[in-house]
This record gives sequence, C-alpha cells and structure tokens, in this order.
Amino acid sequence: MMPESKSVWRQALLAAYLRRKYRQRFYSVRVGGFAGWQEWLRSEMPFPLVFFGNHQTWWDGLLDFSLTRSFGIDQRVMMEAKNLQRFPYFQKCGVFGVDLESARGRGQGLLHAVRLLSEESERRCLIIYPQGRLTADWDEAPLQGGLEAILKRAPQATAIPVWRHFHHGKHELPEVEMQLGDPILPGQALSTADLGDALESVRLSLFLRLKKSEDKELFYISRRIKSLRGET
Repeated sequence: MMPESKSVWRQALLAAYLRRKYRQRFYSVRVGGFAGWQEWLRSEMPFPLVFFGNHQTWWDGLLDFSLTRSFGIDQRVMMEAKNLQRFPYFQKCGVFGVDLESARGRGQGLLHAVRLLSEESERRCLIIYPQGRLTADWDEAPLQGGLEAILKRAPQATAIPVWRHFHHGKHELPEVEMQLGDPILPGQALSTADLGDALESVRLSLFLRLKKSEDKELFYISRRIKSLRGET
C-alpha cells in the first residue's frame, strides 16, 4: 500500500492548476444536490464523511478534490496503487494507493480507510470509487464489497452518493454536472446492493434536473467568464 501525506503548498498548486484547466476544457462545472446541501456540508454535522460515486473518467478524483476543497473538507482519496505510481504528485495531496490485485492489498486498503475515518479530524472525508476500476458503462461494473465493509467498520460515518456526468449541449466546450444524493446516515447497515441503488437514484436525480433545466442551489466549481462589453 502507498500511504498518503498532505502538503499545504502542493494542494494549493494543484487547486490553482485545476482552476485554469477547467476553464480550458469545460464550459462549466456545476454541482447540485438535495435541499440545503451546501449549508449541510459547511456545518459540522456530516463528518466523518464518505463520498462514493461512479468512476467513468480520469477527471473524477480531481473534481471531487476541487469540490471538497471548496467546502474546507479534509479529504483523503483511495486510488489503485499502480495508477498512483504513474501520478506520484497526488500522494502529497491526500491520495493513498491500494493494491487491488491481491486480497492482502485490498485488506490493507480497507483497514487504512477505516483508520482515516476514525482519526480525530473535524472535517475528514474519504473519497472512494466502489466499482474498483475506471469504466464508461455503469451497468458493466457492479459495486465491489469494499465500501460496505468500510461503512460497517466505521459506523460513525455518513455516506453521500455522488454522480458525475459530462455532456455537450449548446456550448462549444462540454459541461460537467455533479449531483449529491441524500445522505446515508450513521448506523444504517446498507448492503452493497443498497449502495448501488443509492447511486442509481442520484444518477436519475441528475438527469431529471437536466431535463427540467433546474438551476436552483447549484454550486459552480468553474464557469466561463463572459466578456464585458460597453463604453470605456
């Protein structure tokens, strides 16, 4: 296993890099969720917290890093060790690597995740992608059992399903939509199938928001700055 560390200046550099990168690659990056979700995240109620979501693009971990950083959350991200070896910079930004190809490696990763959630940190959050691998097809890769095991061993944690969707529409650049589902409160003993249903529910919620063009309570991680025109 590759343990994480956190460097304040490395995280600041990554955040600055991403702000520029988002504006180059996307028209906007928007986040929606349940009623009052922004105030809820800013409060002390939900912590420790587990973000779990679909994993369809290379951007997923970076988007979750930006979102949690925007709300002052002390995040840790689980990544497959062989991918973290390709991007060692992320290890200094709170990312730890797990060997998913061996039972021992998976066990070490789960125990480390539980320890992170049990540490004394006022705003600790674990970010995990329970499908276990990058996949473009949601139906192709069912959730693995690791998330269920973590929540059972860390019953004090609140879990939030998160869905990310990239789409082209009326703008030249693609838009990124993120949706936070209803919180799974501490002590709810959910099975892997139940957690999969929670992700499916938030996926449907996101597409319903897009269909209705609802803009209420949206948080912008990034948006295009319209040029200002007028007399000088």
